[in-house]
Amino acid sequence: MVILASHSTPTPVSKRILGTLILNHSSSRRIRITPLFVVGNILGMGGTALRLQSYRTLGHLFTFELCILKNHRLVTDGPYAYVRHPSYTGLILTILGYYCTHASGSWLSECGLLQTMMGKLMLSVWSAIAGAVVSSLLLRIPGEDRILRAKFGAEWETWAEKVPYRLVPGMY
Repeated sequence: MVILASHSTPTPVSKRILGTLILNHSSSRRIRITPLFVVGNILGMGGTALRLQSYRTLGHLFTFELCILKNHRLVTDGPYAYVRHPSYTGLILTILGYYCTHASGSWLSECGLLQTMMGKLMLSVWSAIAGAVVSSLLLRIPGEDRILRAKFGAEWETWAEKVPYRLVPGMY
């Protein structure tokens, strides 16, 4: 809406939109769809889709807690045929996508909010939470692998040999 309002002939509606959503009116023309914005949306949607597919593949075995359930089985199909922790990959991609969509040229970057104390505080808190989430995922992976290896033994070893990458195929 801001892009359309700032690039159209001024009308009462466009003035209202800009007055409500832009703190620094001179910056409204810098708001645009950038290549990084497009990449960020692709990463965010792709990461979300990967995470949802991981949940679907795990079915009733999905938990937020690190545990082995009764009648637990080792899931090696779907996204688990490519990396051992695809749900974590999906969340990291979603977070990375969020940062890309809010880079230079985005509404958040250009509207003036990040120049205010409240905007800086909100960005700092969000960044701290995102950093903590990613760190906790990276720290959780070795423990999850240990628990699965202990429970499934040779079956896990065979799968880990076939799927050696934890998060990114061919890299890590």
